[in-house]
Amino acid sequence: MKFLAVLVLMAFLSCGMVQAADLTGMTCTQSEATVLRFGSDRADRDRNVHEYRIDMNTLYAKDANGQESGFPVVHVQASRYTAGNRTIIFNPDYTSADVAYVTMTDVQVSRWRCQTQK
Repeated sequence: MKFLAVLVLMAFLSCGMVQAADLTGMTCTQSEATVLRFGSDRADRDRNVHEYRIDMNTLYAKDANGQESGFPVVHVQASRYTAGNRTIIFNPDYTSADVAYVTMTDVQVSRWRCQTQK
């Protein structure tokens, strides 16, 4: 009986973590981020423009050297997704998103403007 209960629980948990089949052909731009560094009591602004693209359930981000890395996009709930260390919450029409990005040294909070290529 315990085995059956564990199987049912695992089925419910896996239902909330499905691949995002609807995010493809999207480009998002971050024009500003608030950066909270661990161990500091102040917030900084990153005003550098960053572009991201989402294609075939993968978020592509470029590092400071221009190297592009891909991160699987996972649909968590409604309009909320994760990709690597990012949590992305889209507005209802997917034209903007609030993003939290956690690294080993800081947390960055930003808003993305997004458009889908037709």
